[in-house]
Amino acid sequence: PSLIYSVTSLREEALSDRFARIGLIVDAHEEKQVLMDFLSEILSGERREGSTCRRFDVLSSLLSVEKIQWPMMYIGCICRLFVTCDPCLFIGCLICSDLLTYSKTEQGGKDWEVIVTVATVIRSLYSKLRGTSGPFHICPVRTFPNVECISTVLPTLPEVMEIISSFFLTADTPTILIVSLGYDKFADFDLLVCYGCSTNQFVCDGYQMKLSRAFPKRDIPKCIRTGFLFRGKAPARNNMKAGWQYLSENDMIDFLGFSLAPLIPTCYGEISDADDFE
Repeated sequence: PSLIYSVTSLREEALSDRFARIGLIVDAHEEKQVLMDFLSEILSGERREGSTCRRFDVLSSLLSVEKIQWPMMYIGCICRLFVTCDPCLFIGCLICSDLLTYSKTEQGGKDWEVIVTVATVIRSLYSKLRGTSGPFHICPVRTFPNVECISTVLPTLPEVMEIISSFFLTADTPTILIVSLGYDKFADFDLLVCYGCSTNQFVCDGYQMKLSRAFPKRDIPKCIRTGFLFRGKAPARNNMKAGWQYLSENDMIDFLGFSLAPLIPTCYGEISDADDFE
């Protein structure tokens, strides 16, 4: 995130403008295959000659003939090419708009929230295309769920759960629903990840992203299956609360995938020891 800020503050050409000049396109008939290849490389870092995303190589960091890394900003730009895929457009907005804004504020933590949210959408889309079990095994393998993303500024969990229940009331196919919680004082969670196919058959996980060593002060609510805590400075020992899973640095690296793993907070600056979990 600091690199994004340094580019804009020096008044160099914005990466999005540079991307537009290249003139890359993805035709509608090839969207699914190109997206599948692109997501695979983001997560695994394995470069395959002959892949449909070789057209994007000028935007990548080629580490070797077989290893490739995709910079965060260009992931956002490329995702905007998949115009019929709403979750891809959601990723594009998160990176090319929200992240650029949040990255200008030191120690704010909002950029870390965006990074984890992007990784969550990527893993959910990968589940849709490859039949994997989704983020933290939220759905059965080989389900190939739809993926929907929504944002809300509602201030309480019961209000948000009403929206989620209404959504699944009309869902007639298995779906992963990602709910970005925009209310600054929302208790315990920054993101909800849900899976189901009807109002009586859905589960929800809650994600909390903190730059510091902060830990929850409450057990998770009964309507949440598991709470996942992504901390920029994960201590060796934790103050355990029921229902929470505290991710280690290795857990976070595995979840983010090869291209996003260098963006964990320990890689881009000094992290506060303050406990800011409310």
